Amino acid sequence: METTLDTLKTNPIIQNFVLDRVKFPHKFPTAIHPDDEMYLFSLKNLNGDKEAACIRYYGLGQRIFDAVKQIVEWQFQKFDNLSSFLDFACGYGRFSRFLLQELSPQQIWVSDISANAVKFQIEEFKVGGIVSTNYPKDYPNAGKFDCILAASFFSHVPKNTFGEWVEKLYSLLSHQGILIFSVHDITLLPADVAEKSGGFYFVPESENKTLDKQLYGTTYVSEAFVRQVIAEKLGAEVTCYRIEKGLCRHQDIYIAVKHPVQEFSSLNFSHHPEGGVETCQIDSEGKIYLSGWALDFNQDSKVEEIQIIANGKLVGSCILECDRNQTNALCSLWTCYSKTDTILPDDVLIVKAINSRKLERVLAANKLAAMLC
Repeated sequence: METTLDTLKTNPIIQNFVLDRVKFPHKFPTAIHPDDEMYLFSLKNLNGDKEAACIRYYGLGQRIFDAVKQIVEWQFQKFDNLSSFLDFACGYGRFSRFLLQELSPQQIWVSDISANAVKFQIEEFKVGGIVSTNYPKDYPNAGKFDCILAASFFSHVPKNTFGEWVEKLYSLLSHQGILIFSVHDITLLPADVAEKSGGFYFVPESENKTLDKQLYGTTYVSEAFVRQVIAEKLGAEVTCYRIEKGLCRHQDIYIAVKHPVQEFSSLNFSHHPEGGVETCQIDSEGKIYLSGWALDFNQDSKVEEIQIIANGKLVGSCILECDRNQTNALCSLWTCYSKTDTILPDDVLIVKAINSRKLERVLAANKLAAMLC
């Protein structure tokens, strides 16, 4: 099936993915703007496969949401206790469409340097919108927020505005508010470059083709640099916490809290499992045979189950396999058979890994005919 951004609601692969991944599928806005750079980036990396690009786009949005949800529930117990949320540097809503599963549009504000991105979300999601500015001093007075997320923003700003943006966003928090932001850690650089960086390294290049590269490039920072910025701009008394590779197993998450209700040690943050499907075949009995790999990166956790879903129904499951030389913690391979021989070539399969923390990761979502190899 040819996928266009206008036909997402009726695409069976997208429909099955949404039904499996979100709490209230009927409330989930599938619309993706044709200029959404996060979608276009996935589209380029997947050689123009629109369905796969959409699935990756939604999947990353959900993983970001799952990370934020854990932090929100640590501070507020549940989303019901939030009155307002600001998604800063929001783009065209890869994350905020999932936030709408927990908060009403009236509780959500989005902000981006792109007026078109803000307009899109106002019109499609009915949320509040704030057009951002190049410099923090010019940012409009937008009220106070219980939670502010700046995902993949500080991973792009130069040194002269890094601290000022931290200070500006923190000033927009309510009394009990939390600021969540992500960065590229300096260790992502080659060791020799990182060693000479002094804890901060900026390259005037990014996937964004419209913004001034001197204002929006690619940034790498050390933990010491971030903590120094927070101490200098917010005060030494401000509580700060780092979650290594907390954002999609790539960027580090930092949390700055005005008045934490409990110790950070009680935030038992969990990462999603990772994995892939390597084989999909039909055996001599007409049953589907799939194999692949999966890993979990959480302490005292493992991948507990691989599930095969066909048209919304569980048709097969398995656990990871170990050879005699492996401990349970190192098991990574799996083999699954479907429990039915009635799955048709146009039926949609979803293969997912589930870890001990009950976080799920979709490893594949496609029609059976497209997955066969």
